[in-house]
Amino acid sequence: MAFTVGTNSFVSLADADSYFLDRANATWAAATDANKQAALIRATDYLVQKYTGDWLGSITSTSQALPWPRSGVVTSDGVVISSSAIPDAIKNATSELGLRALSNSNLFADTNAGSENIKRNKVDVLEKEYFQGSSTQNTYTIVEQLLKDYVNRSGNYIKLTRGYDIDPYGYSGHETLQS
Repeated sequence: MAFTVGTNSFVSLADADSYFLDRANATWAAATDANKQAALIRATDYLVQKYTGDWLGSITSTSQALPWPRSGVVTSDGVVISSSAIPDAIKNATSELGLRALSNSNLFADTNAGSENIKRNKVDVLEKEYFQGSSTQNTYTIVEQLLKDYVNRSGNYIKLTRGYDIDPYGYSGHETLQS
């Protein structure tokens, strides 16, 4: 499949090039366009897989290939995000992951990752114990920061949708409550 924004990438090659030009990133500048496009596709794949179910708001069409654009998203600063565009923060996060994907074709941790975090490895009855707080998942801090207004990461988030029939006041519809 060809590189297509909105189908297999959140960001265009031109936007990613501009993002890294502003940051004087020589690694990105030295890569071929084909390698950059492949990296942006892998970055988008990572974001889609990692954050499915955590994106705030709702997709704007059941036929869209990617989870953005979305409707009903308001940032922590109270900015209402357009339901017809992919936010710059999503594009920038994709670009940052694309840079990492140039040197690492698998952005997800391999199953052997984290072996240095093993506290105890018992052979009989196959038991493994990890140091407290250790993780085998790759963490991309800049990506997490860029996405903080667009994904639920609090663990205390419940989305409730309540439906109504026509009530005595003539209201018909539903409301969504988020806490």
